[in-house]
Amino acid sequence: MRRIAIMRHGIAEPFALEDSDYYRNLTEKGKEEIAIKATQLMHFFDEETIILHSSARRTTQTAEILAQVIKLNKANIIAEDSIYKAESEELLDILHWHCEFKDKVILVGHNPSVSVLISELLGTNTTLEPGNFKVFDCEITDWNNLSLETCKLIG
Repeated sequence: MRRIAIMRHGIAEPFALEDSDYYRNLTEKGKEEIAIKATQLMHFFDEETIILHSSARRTTQTAEILAQVIKLNKANIIAEDSIYKAESEELLDILHWHCEFKDKVILVGHNPSVSVLISELLGTNTTLEPGNFKVFDCEITDWNNLSLETCKLIG
């Protein structure tokens, strides 16, 4: 049995034309909301959990807040550049590559890919708002086998 939370980064600053989307920060409200969400995630995850996140600034900040609240070692936080523009299928490959032998993972990414992946696991169209997540228990031994048939929504 494996467990995964698929999460969208917290509320970020508005996009400014002179700045890159990649470097947007979380707002103060976004930081506060992520800290609250992290306490909810503590019911599902422990110190063995891996946080795999996009290397964009807002997802990095989200992952750092989660790790602090859940009390994860910094070695359990993995930034991956390719999550930033990944499609949902690519997220599975990235997950397999970094977390092949890990049973508990929090994946922090961006729309539309996180919403598409969740929609595929639920079998219904879902849009994940900033800072929100879904937690699944999955009857798999390989992260590439995540599917509607192998995963059950638990939170």
